[in-house]
Amino acid sequence: MLSMTDGNTSPFHIPYSIVLLFICIPITPPLSPPNLSPQLNPDFTARISAQLGDESAAFLQSLESELPVSIRRHPQKAAGLFSNCEPVPWAEGGCYLQERPVFTLDPAFHGGAYYVQEASSMLLDHVVRSLCSPGNGEPLRTVLDACAAPGGKTTLLASALPGSFIVANEVIRSRVPVLTENVTKWGTGNIAVTSAEVDKFAALPGFFDLIVADVPCSGEGLFRKQPGARDEWSPENAGHCSLRQRRILMDVWPSLRPGGFLIYSTCTYNPAENEQNLRWLMDETGAETVQIGMPGNAGIVPVEAGGAIGYACYPHKVRGEGFFIAAVRKKDAVDESAYAKQGTFRQGLPHEPVASETTARLNDWFTGDGHHFIRYGKMIHRIDPGHLPRLNMLHGAMAIRYAGIETAEAIRDELKPAHAAALCPFLNTEHFQVMDLDRDDALTCLRSEPLPTPGGKGKGWVLARYNGLGIGWLKYAGNRMNNYYPRNWRIRMR
Repeated sequence: MLSMTDGNTSPFHIPYSIVLLFICIPITPPLSPPNLSPQLNPDFTARISAQLGDESAAFLQSLESELPVSIRRHPQKAAGLFSNCEPVPWAEGGCYLQERPVFTLDPAFHGGAYYVQEASSMLLDHVVRSLCSPGNGEPLRTVLDACAAPGGKTTLLASALPGSFIVANEVIRSRVPVLTENVTKWGTGNIAVTSAEVDKFAALPGFFDLIVADVPCSGEGLFRKQPGARDEWSPENAGHCSLRQRRILMDVWPSLRPGGFLIYSTCTYNPAENEQNLRWLMDETGAETVQIGMPGNAGIVPVEAGGAIGYACYPHKVRGEGFFIAAVRKKDAVDESAYAKQGTFRQGLPHEPVASETTARLNDWFTGDGHHFIRYGKMIHRIDPGHLPRLNMLHGAMAIRYAGIETAEAIRDELKPAHAAALCPFLNTEHFQVMDLDRDDALTCLRSEPLPTPGGKGKGWVLARYNGLGIGWLKYAGNRMNNYYPRNWRIRMR
């Protein structure tokens, strides 16, 4: 059940005078040894005591308790996987594990069967599905994850909104490779990765139906998961983060269509970064707060500031870490042409069409119909044809790092399959030779080491599978089996 309340309208402006040259997420040192967690800052404990009152003791004690382990399963890849685990009540596919396995040595993890994600942050799934409920406006066809790395929320959005075009943006370029890797492993093909300053999106006014801003914050919700974050916390840093978050919100706001939704989230308990920033956004833009019914007995706490309503997870109430989430709706009648940036639009497209003969061959690689292929340099990507116009518009404003599913490289008359194609849940496995591996051989494959030469295989490309899940490509050369697992992804753990 959703309901909306008008915020007070005040002049719309972007606070470009605020220039903060740091990232608010703490740079965390190695985890402290058990029972030797750094002490909490007295300013933090004093604020929590005032904020939570009688519950503050239980909250502070929970920060020293054991951290729950949770994952989110892929809806197409994880059949039968973790079938007996306890579900996360607010996320489809989310579940708690009784203990933390060595994920690095699980081939299913590398095949994208699941994503290791903190349970509280999966609350995004419930909020998004609530916004998609019937009678709640236009479909959410085009979505921006504004602060996307490492990819947990991006892959969640891709599964919750399978027909939508998801733009995963990460401003810190060093974090783009891990984002792209996780997008590739998830394999849904409805994601484009960008690495732009968030103010660049103002050049696309009204482009997005939904914006998710999981903004950098003071990281109070990490105090149990990463105890070293306690040493990085200070009231001054928390205050700087609040201002930076406001700038991010105002930078992306023009690219949200009238009637569209913005989801705001942090991993902190600080009201100045949470509900007070939400109230500020409503005052600046006239946005409407959106109330969302939460699962019963889940322990999620509604918080409010002057009519702005959000939802908080506290570790003494939920099986998860600290998290805050809220949604607002942009009013239908908004004239903000004065705030849209014209930008310098790129001429031409970054991709080229693929020859019809090649397209015909590649169509056999995937199940279903409606495939479209484009060429980025040497590589051919599979793109949903319905997403292509939006992809082209996006390219007009910024560079695109990855899009769709990287499928193959055309080398003379041969199509060399890309690693991403092996991970795609829509790959037509009947079109390829397949080699099913046990766990030991699957780990050998993931280490990019030679595999035993099998009998009964014809020369050419072979899909390596583990428990029916594609994990990479091999090439049988008659007297040897070459392993094409990406060298930069290979695991080193034994």
